[in-house]
Amino acid sequence: MTRSKLPALVCGAGLLAACSSTTAGTAVPEGAGPAQASSGIPTPGRPASGGAREGVARVKLDGAVPPGAERIAMDCRVAAGSVVASPADPLNAPEYAPMVSLRTGGAPTTETVMFSVRVGVLLGDKPFTTAVDGGSYVISGTASGLAGSVDQGGITQVKKSFEVRLTCPA
Repeated sequence: MTRSKLPALVCGAGLLAACSSTTAGTAVPEGAGPAQASSGIPTPGRPASGGAREGVARVKLDGAVPPGAERIAMDCRVAAGSVVASPADPLNAPEYAPMVSLRTGGAPTTETVMFSVRVGVLLGDKPFTTAVDGGSYVISGTASGLAGSVDQGGITQVKKSFEVRLTCPA
């Protein structure tokens, strides 16, 4: 799977609310204008494209932060007791950028976690642990899927423990 197919996969997986079309391979929420790339590190709470609000995520896989995953710009959609978060610039997001959907009412619960990789995708295996730490959701569990290099014939099944710290405005 190439990186340019990721937005279609996100819509197909049902992670983006009201996803209706693509523009140059980038998912465009219904009623939004042309897709726009994020301009660097976001300020949590600032409006993002298509009605989303900008947030940030940090990812740890097997206890370590992958390159570029310390501070990932995220588009957060917060409504009706739920949060759906995806990379603000999916075509330029670092490897292992997360896509998350969770319910925020009462004790928060995570519904879906998915990570993009150069070739393939890692899907979170339920159950997840979801906690609130200050203004952030901390989601942990395990993810499995396919990863590797098509050019080198090294596609393998992988399983990794993960922790996502997601900060989205209310």
